[in-house]
Amino acid sequence: LDISFDVKMSAGGGSQSPDELEAEQKIASQWPLHCLVWRNDPVALNRLLLAKQHDVESLDPRGRTPLHLAVNLGRAECVKALLDQGANALALNRHQWSVLHEAVCRGNPEVIGLVLKQRDAQQANVRARNIPAMLEHLEHTPDFYLEMKWEISSWVPFVSRMCPSDTYKIWKKGTSVRVDTTLVGFDHYSWKRGQLTFLFKASDTGAEIREINHDKKTVLKDNIQVVNPSNQTLIDHVITVYSRLCSPAISTVINTDSIAFQRQKSGIWGFRSDKMEMVNGYEAKVYSATGLDIVTRTRVEHLPEAQKQKHKSTSPLQDLLGAGAEQNPLPFAAVAGPDPPTPQPPPSSAQLPMEEYFQPPEDPQQYDAISRPVEVTMRTQKLKANVALTDKLPLSLQEQVLPIIELMSINNAHFAKLKDFITLQMPSGFPIKFEIPLFHVMYAKVTFGNLNGHDQPVPHISLTMETSDASEATPPSTLTPSPTYTRDDEDGPLKRRCNSSSEHQEGQPSNTTDDGTHSQAT
Repeated sequence: LDISFDVKMSAGGGSQSPDELEAEQKIASQWPLHCLVWRNDPVALNRLLLAKQHDVESLDPRGRTPLHLAVNLGRAECVKALLDQGANALALNRHQWSVLHEAVCRGNPEVIGLVLKQRDAQQANVRARNIPAMLEHLEHTPDFYLEMKWEISSWVPFVSRMCPSDTYKIWKKGTSVRVDTTLVGFDHYSWKRGQLTFLFKASDTGAEIREINHDKKTVLKDNIQVVNPSNQTLIDHVITVYSRLCSPAISTVINTDSIAFQRQKSGIWGFRSDKMEMVNGYEAKVYSATGLDIVTRTRVEHLPEAQKQKHKSTSPLQDLLGAGAEQNPLPFAAVAGPDPPTPQPPPSSAQLPMEEYFQPPEDPQQYDAISRPVEVTMRTQKLKANVALTDKLPLSLQEQVLPIIELMSINNAHFAKLKDFITLQMPSGFPIKFEIPLFHVMYAKVTFGNLNGHDQPVPHISLTMETSDASEATPPSTLTPSPTYTRDDEDGPLKRRCNSSSEHQEGQPSNTTDDGTHSQAT
């Protein structure tokens, strides 16, 4: 059967006037995948997808992919057909709402389950492709040891008392990375301290991540490799879907469209000069970043009326716990308790006629609801950040530090925020110290120091002269878990927890010792 004829026949069903039939056939010729989704014809849609004649990520006049449209309309069979053929479950529409956001707001449990399963598999596959590449890239850069001090503060007294501080210790050798931290979790309004190590290593099949708890003497291992979504099972499927339906859809983004960096000044009026600051022995230029906006949007149209006002905005405590990166589902106790919330049923049909939907919107900024009316609130907070940049630190941000920050951002919300900031187009230099906003009421001061153990001695780190033939390598025990620790299964908690964006420097970075010779860490 001719594919184009199949689409037109599907679009031209029912009793229609010649003008209506011509209009729908025109739509079918321009947006064949979208048209079949609108007509809820999964058989013809699957046949067209298998022919691979059309882009599955094409956008209609309203800025939706076929998958976004299928989710908005609640077409479960069409959603399944699109996901089976590799449609991007991580895609955003022109209003920057994800597929999962739209699935939750539509309120169809079956669609939410399908999207969650595919989204988690696609996120895992993105990591599986990126992590080995980052580790292989690090192999060609000099080895180093670095400390990254985090000091998190807030102007809210209650939140300020709960703000943590920590010094991350980072070892890089070849394709292996080790990161030590003392923050192990958050419980009863306080941070739990301990001794944690994260190990990242390249492997024959991709990469592996190990989380080592030195207090409990346990090791959690996760092999990072490409997975087949059809072989994935959604953990706690019913509870997961139900908790999403009973929670607001939240999107928090940092808007940097108008960001600008300006030199800070020091001195009195009439005698002011560019501000300089000594940071861990390095002279740095101090800049202020303006035009940095945090925009939080909350959608509640799928919630019962009693819960809508409760979730109109997030609290400082939710911000502290990292709520809002995409969704903050209710915990198991709230869903499975004696009086669980009841989500609204999904709407029965689209709110727009087909011919009207496929016309360009009069106001592109206005959200065009095609199921239930949208109820969204938005908070915008204008923030400033400070950064100290130095040309003296013998370390490459893009080549050496950024790949490690990207590795840590996999399961650490603070590192994810840090990655967003340091990838901005900043003035030249290494950002040895900066203050960045984490959420609406919190900011973090991050300082780099003790490079290669120059300020304070570090076990297993030695400095070898480039002119010397001898070198003392880092002992294998530094990058290998102790054999006395208990090893958990590969598909354990670490794999589930992981389910939460260069320039090349010329020459080789080096350190200068007191006698003027160059050295590097081993």
